[in-house]
Amino acid sequence: MFKIAIIAMAIGYYLSCFKIPKEWEELKFEAIELKTPPSLDGPLKMDYVIDNAEILFKDEMIRPESIVIEEDAIYVSAMNELVKIVNGKIVKKIFISTTKECLKSPIPSCGCPLGIRRLNKDLFIFADGVNGLSTVNFETGDIKTLIHAGKNYNGYSVSFANDVDVLDEENVFFTDSSWLYDETNPYPAFFGELNTGRVYKYNIKSDTLTLLIDEMYYANGIQILPDKKSFIVSETLTARIYRYYFDGPKNGSTEIFMDNLPGHPDNLRLSSDKKFLWIALAMPRISGKYESVDTLLKYPSIRKILHNYMPHSILTAVFKYFNDPRNSKVYGLAIEADLNGKIQRSFHSPEGNVNNLSQLTDDGKFLYFCSYANPFLARIEL
Repeated sequence: MFKIAIIAMAIGYYLSCFKIPKEWEELKFEAIELKTPPSLDGPLKMDYVIDNAEILFKDEMIRPESIVIEEDAIYVSAMNELVKIVNGKIVKKIFISTTKECLKSPIPSCGCPLGIRRLNKDLFIFADGVNGLSTVNFETGDIKTLIHAGKNYNGYSVSFANDVDVLDEENVFFTDSSWLYDETNPYPAFFGELNTGRVYKYNIKSDTLTLLIDEMYYANGIQILPDKKSFIVSETLTARIYRYYFDGPKNGSTEIFMDNLPGHPDNLRLSSDKKFLWIALAMPRISGKYESVDTLLKYPSIRKILHNYMPHSILTAVFKYFNDPRNSKVYGLAIEADLNGKIQRSFHSPEGNVNNLSQLTDDGKFLYFCSYANPFLARIEL
């Protein structure tokens, strides 16, 4: 008992001496109770489909995050580079940073293209988890930054642009996973389970940024629905997807679109026929197994201590270790849902051959899988 008291006094003294950064004083740590993960039956019945997927371009790109497929061409965002593939061959790479170090061993600080979409006939638009929101011309190689990370826009600043979707050539919607951290240091936002995520509308012509949704628990993938009046957006930490109406009688309102997912959602994409939704699950939630994210959400005091007082370098090392496929078998899981949010089928990788999924996209014949932790693309035949 005496030893416990001494340890408690030492911790108390340490905490009293630690100066909290000003921006941390705004953070809210609230208790959130998630439902028990759904059982793996019915449309979620376990299979080995992704374990048996065809592996493409192994070790030819690092952390492929998002893709756009157009006829015989595939456009990929990856660590520090944007890649164009034609007829199964890499024909062009455009680098965000061309420094010797970044070309040899790219890391997030070099540049981190995440969600990518076509903007118009000449340009693609992509979210960069370090630099902001940018466009790229794959023919000329020109990159132009539209939203600069850290720049003040009517009192708001973007730190961690993650995914983007295009309403028209002038208006786009995009997510900012955390206004406090970027892709070079995202792990404190996970361990603290912070509600610092946002969704914005951006008008390219007027350079106007409008906040649509605030206080999200890690805003991630975004997809405009075929009605062109609403979009859905992933809230990764709560295993939930929201629907936001930007037009029509429900304009400005938000509602839950899907809840208690069997994993923490990343990017969302429409199927090529626009009848279904592909939902990548970055981390699975397996019924009957311990879920660290779910557990931490229930204990705001622990989250506050981890975020405010635990060295972030330690949190980063712990997170990377337990999410590194080389150290543990990380279950891979993705789902298909209809446009009302009802799960239709699922794709599993129990052996972890393809995991940490960031996006699914199909071309009508094949379904492609991106992973933010593996150096390859994977695909299965539909």
